[in-house]
Amino acid sequence: MSEDQIEVVSSRGGACIPAIWSLEPKQTLGLALSGGGFRASLFHIGVLARLAELDLLRSVSVLSTVSGGSIVGAYYYLKVKELLEGRRKGSDGQAVAPSSQAYVDIVSEIEREFLACVQTNVRMRALVDPVANAKMIFSDDYSRSDRIAEVYDECFYRRFSSDPARKITLPDLLITPVGMQPGFDVRAYNDAATYKIPILNINATSLNTGGRWVFTAVQLGEVASPDSIDTIQPLRLIQYSDTTLTQKQQDKLKEIGLAEAVAASACVPAVFTPLAIHDLYPPGPNGEDYVVELVDGGVYDNQGVEALLSENCDYMICSDACGQLDENRTPGTQLLPVATRANDILMTRVRAECFDSLRTRPGGGKFVFFHLRDAFSGNSGYPPLPGPVDQCNGKDDGLVYALSNIRTDLDSFSDMEAYTLMYDGYCLSDYFLQRAENNCGLGTGAPGGTPREPWRFLAIRQIVETDKTLLLSRLLDGKYLFFKSFYADPVRAGVYSFMIVAPVLLLLWRYFDWVEAAYRFLVKDFLYSVLPFALIGAALYAIVMGMDDKPAALKFFDFIRKYRRGDNKFLVGVFYIPGLLGAAAAFVHLKIFNKIFLQAGRLPGSSDGGPASRSNGSN
Repeated sequence: MSEDQIEVVSSRGGACIPAIWSLEPKQTLGLALSGGGFRASLFHIGVLARLAELDLLRSVSVLSTVSGGSIVGAYYYLKVKELLEGRRKGSDGQAVAPSSQAYVDIVSEIEREFLACVQTNVRMRALVDPVANAKMIFSDDYSRSDRIAEVYDECFYRRFSSDPARKITLPDLLITPVGMQPGFDVRAYNDAATYKIPILNINATSLNTGGRWVFTAVQLGEVASPDSIDTIQPLRLIQYSDTTLTQKQQDKLKEIGLAEAVAASACVPAVFTPLAIHDLYPPGPNGEDYVVELVDGGVYDNQGVEALLSENCDYMICSDACGQLDENRTPGTQLLPVATRANDILMTRVRAECFDSLRTRPGGGKFVFFHLRDAFSGNSGYPPLPGPVDQCNGKDDGLVYALSNIRTDLDSFSDMEAYTLMYDGYCLSDYFLQRAENNCGLGTGAPGGTPREPWRFLAIRQIVETDKTLLLSRLLDGKYLFFKSFYADPVRAGVYSFMIVAPVLLLLWRYFDWVEAAYRFLVKDFLYSVLPFALIGAALYAIVMGMDDKPAALKFFDFIRKYRRGDNKFLVGVFYIPGLLGAAAAFVHLKIFNKIFLQAGRLPGSSDGGPASRSNGSN
């Protein structure tokens, strides 16, 4: 097989027919990394590992990411940027030239560094700052999404900034390879280059219009769908280099960093507050602000397929780690179960539509689409994960199903969880790219002759072969959003909980009169004395504000909204105590229960070094 030929599977599962993609110089290869929280991020690392070994990453000219795929995709992109710009250093301190092995080394670093960051528990780290907690409670201009963006920047992206005090902005993402001058045509460059510049599309969803919002290195805004039948006009794409932008718009663009773009892409509705962007578009006819509200890109397209179609990619690889609908013999009929089930059905329909768009697009084209509930046959060196893919029937089967049900949260993932996800992505991508019948191609080297890399996640093979029961137990624990440490190690978690709660209960019992006095003040005095006067005052203020042509209610809420904008030190002080309590709870979780969960999910025989010992020191 020549270096420019890609052996792939051109259909979905079953008795697939291998096909050969002959990649011509001007043809484009697109890679889509789906949403699904850190579950998806870790799965995609395994996919990247096998693509690097097969010498395909250098040919990727479009990289489309959603949610969890955006978190790891942006991290990968920044490392490729360093490589192509000659800023990546080898062990000898010299610049590393682009090569097949350089891409393998990049993914090897990501495998280690990214997991180390994940195991510090991003979700809880976002809550350890009491001032940030206080601002999140009251501020209209600082939400949980803004805070999680700060943590993303701290954990993953700030290390790539030339100035540690400055975050990476979206225009900073432009890649200028060695020997090129700024302003060159990236697409023309990719037509002739051996090592392509991956055009990064970070996808979110606009609540304003319901359209696909995209962040790139040169523009942001909504991309109009050619098949749309809606009458709502998409928000226009704004070029960062547009000289007609107002000063306010230019200032706003400078505030939007890579971390904010990733936070918007991963902003799960009802879990995170939509990421708000003020002052980007002109005010409405009545002078009201136009506030762009962005949520998870998965609401529109969780697979990231539409960006590849928009770029007219000739060949496409879609790594899909999102959830799938299960059969429910007795679905709930109450409000919440019905709403949840209906949303799951809708997302399944959107997912099917994405796949159908690949299958039926005009002009044809080759693609590979694989997902978490696919199975691979494996071989003696790379054992398959036991099926079935749609249920767990015993003590040591249904690992594929259990893996696909792992939470899509932003908290810690244990070694067993992370390595199994990476291994699954690694084997599935190989299976659908190389072989379709009876055997993965995992026994062979890469087409370019690149030697096999000793990936850390391959250690999970021993557990798959020797202790499936233990692995299944850990994967089943992984479906819970809360109290995972109690499922993983109930004895230790219970003992520590008692040690924390017992002194508090003793204190409350000893000083019960204090509790009664606090209750009397907060409930009786405040609710019956202070609150009525506050409400009367608010109503009078609304009446006074409504003396002109604007409704009183709108005037009142405009005042409240403006008061909540910005850094209000008075309100920070008011909410500092609840913010401090939340920070204390997060600190306890990180220091005790997070460690219990990670220790329970270690591979048997591994040392208990913790996340820090697995890092290269760059965290």
